[in-house]
Amino acid sequence: MKRIYWIYRMYNQGYLFDKSVLTINSSIMLLLLLLLFAAPIGQIIFSIKRMKSHTNICLALIAFISLISGFILSFTVAAYAIYRVPPGTKCITGEVAIFFAGAMITTFFVPVIALVFSIIYYYRHPITSLNLPHHNID
Repeated sequence: MKRIYWIYRMYNQGYLFDKSVLTINSSIMLLLLLLLFAAPIGQIIFSIKRMKSHTNICLALIAFISLISGFILSFTVAAYAIYRVPPGTKCITGEVAIFFAGAMITTFFVPVIALVFSIIYYYRHPITSLNLPHHNID
């Protein structure tokens, strides 16, 4: 209990970090990190709409758009994180890693989501009109 009070007191006196900088930077970075998951979440939403026939976009196009937008959003988040680095900083490895983390999230989740939804879609909507010739074996 004494340690928690000591940390709280140091925080209130401003020894640990500036409270205003922490709340602004941490909330912006949290939103930016959530933005890395926007492409897979959007793919899930549009794939569900495709399964319910609310849209005519095919699942492959949804996956392609999600893949491209995932890389664009990863680059945008990393560029903003690099822009927020104070001058004189010698190492921005963490900011560059944000791009690679977003790219890995996109390249892993987009094909998996596309595969799962395509399997579900084709089991729910079987192909019945192939116009194959019928042969009667009697």
